[in-house]
Amino acid sequence: MEKPKTMAEECRRRWSEIAAGTYYFNRDEEEVAVLKTVTREDVLAFFKDNFSLGGHYRKKLVVHAIPTNRTESSSEDNGGGGGGGEGTRGSGGGGEGARRGGEGGEGARGGGEGGSGEVEETDIGEPLLPQPTVISDIAGFKGSLPLFPPTTPHISTSL
Repeated sequence: MEKPKTMAEECRRRWSEIAAGTYYFNRDEEEVAVLKTVTREDVLAFFKDNFSLGGHYRKKLVVHAIPTNRTESSSEDNGGGGGGGEGTRGSGGGGEGARRGGEGGEGARGGGEGGSGEVEETDIGEPLLPQPTVISDIAGFKGSLPLFPPTTPHISTSL
């Protein structure tokens, strides 16, 4: 852990705790103590569960922004209107709104049906990605996401 180099840096750190209302002034020391207990196996297991293809908790949100003033000639110039880039293989190109891959979610392989975590492959050895879900109601999608509770003060503030 690195000590603050200036008094202003230390003051800013303490005032941010006061402004947030958490009053957790020894946060750095406690975080370092927890980080010292993390092993290489813990990091690899976290990566496998959350990021690798077929992980139980893997989620992916891909946003395709489609301009409303697009003309037919401009969509032909860039290959028919989009998609294409990295990570969109199997998504079928562009589309209206945002797309959300259902990996690891409800009814997706590796998450809801037995939890094997195995990923099917195509006949040329590439992983077979699940079809994306088009999100047309953005407000409804945001409303369906879980909310985190507000932080509570680390020390008692009652007088």
